[in-house]
Amino acid sequence: RLASAQELPRAVASELAAGRRVGVLRGDATSGWSAPSGVEDVYLQGGDAALARGLYAAMRTLDERGCDVIVAVLPRELEQGLGLAVAD
Repeated sequence: RLASAQELPRAVASELAAGRRVGVLRGDATSGWSAPSGVEDVYLQGGDAALARGLYAAMRTLDERGCDVIVAVLPRELEQGLGLAVAD
């Protein structure tokens, strides 16, 4: 599930309310956010380039941790470059 940094808290709460084990994949746009108890959180520091490099490894990690759903925060720059590739 994709969410903007602003939508992240609501998206996580919605998935938790549905009884799902939630994983979050996020980058620098959410540096001040803290995951609620029971949420698996993977934070890739270093901007969109770090997010692009670590995307699939982070998804595998969350899958191995038993997450039913992964809420991935959209990169800041969706219209161009790495942001467009990561969002795809």
